[in-house]
Amino acid sequence: MGNSVSFSCKNSRGLTIKGDIFWPDKTGDGNPSKEVRPPYKAVILSHGFRGNRTDLYEQCEFFRGLGYAAVTYSFCGGSQDDTPEEKKSEGSSVDMTVFSEVEDLLTVYEYTVSLDNIDKDSVILYGESQGGYVSGIAAARLGSRIYRLIMLYPALCIPDHARRGILGGAKYDPANVPERIDCGGITLGRRSHDEQAAADPYLLIEKYPGEVLIIHGLKDSIVDYRYTVMAGMHYGDDRCVLKFIEGADHGFYEDKLQCARETIVNFLSKQK
Repeated sequence: MGNSVSFSCKNSRGLTIKGDIFWPDKTGDGNPSKEVRPPYKAVILSHGFRGNRTDLYEQCEFFRGLGYAAVTYSFCGGSQDDTPEEKKSEGSSVDMTVFSEVEDLLTVYEYTVSLDNIDKDSVILYGESQGGYVSGIAAARLGSRIYRLIMLYPALCIPDHARRGILGGAKYDPANVPERIDCGGITLGRRSHDEQAAADPYLLIEKYPGEVLIIHGLKDSIVDYRYTVMAGMHYGDDRCVLKFIEGADHGFYEDKLQCARETIVNFLSKQK
């Protein structure tokens, strides 16, 4: 955390978003004398359902080592109930939806590009699980203002899960949705269900015109990898790279994480 600083900004609902920026000082090529100088390219990292920004600190260090300013934050109302206050942003999970998280990400994007030492033409969105789905929607809204999009096991299953009555791991009757949906350690409001039950995830993400990388484990027990196959078809082979990791579940560790990082490095090293 020695190279990070905390920040906060207000979303459209007046709630405070808490985040951290990991600033680069050296490149990741092993040459300590070769400094990275501003304006910095930036990566905005979005965590998954129930998570918080500390889940992405290691990935922030990874991107910082590549010379990027890595910006991460906690979604308003998006963290587990027992998460320490210092790790959370303001807001209740009952009021949180995928679309409210999109608005949070758009707020963080505007904050990031307002900084004098950020290259506004080289901002990358990176998201994991629900944060990947959110990043895909935000990229579609921001269009060419986003340089590239990286999603790890994006939760494009969320609309289907809502329609089946298993949103967030809960079990309920989709024909008689409760006002509060108990997901075990976090409670969603009915609006979260209603918005996603009516959504087509592919129509929400496909309008992003830039280059996309999606990495997914073939043994994912939460988000079937076939959702990523379908996303690749909607984006098109000319701008979307799909990487499937044999034996990987929902979340990458050790050799699976190393494989994902090597894929990211190769993707980012390509010139447009």
